[in-house]
Amino acid sequence: MTTPRDIRIFVADIKSRGYDQMTQEDYERLCHLALVTLPMQSERKGKKCPHCSNKIGNASKKCPHCERCVSKQATFARPPDGGNDCTGECASDLTDREFVLLSCGHKICCQCIGKWVRRGYVTCCNCDADIQDTILNKYLPDVV
Repeated sequence: MTTPRDIRIFVADIKSRGYDQMTQEDYERLCHLALVTLPMQSERKGKKCPHCSNKIGNASKKCPHCERCVSKQATFARPPDGGNDCTGECASDLTDREFVLLSCGHKICCQCIGKWVRRGYVTCCNCDADIQDTILNKYLPDVV
């Protein structure tokens, strides 16, 4: 095993000879020593997305994998009883807005359900109940 002192001596030897005098063997040894002594890449740090379990940065407000909002404000914006609010990503008031009532009882505005279905999901974003085929066909793009 090579110690940091051995590496310093080796690099000092190359510097004293001049870099233009470095041989292919010296270059390969220098690259090998650099790679061996570097620390291993650590596991990606951060919190897990509550929707897809992908690791994301602690300051992230949106998961890059599933594109869903992960900020705590969005989680607490929904009333606990469901009320008249969208249970999708926007959690907006559904008064005077068009929405879909899924077979599981969750109300989701048309904009949220459209995004959800176009991403390839076929189940409710809250309880994993199947979305009706009529709703899927309405929001899926026509395949030619």
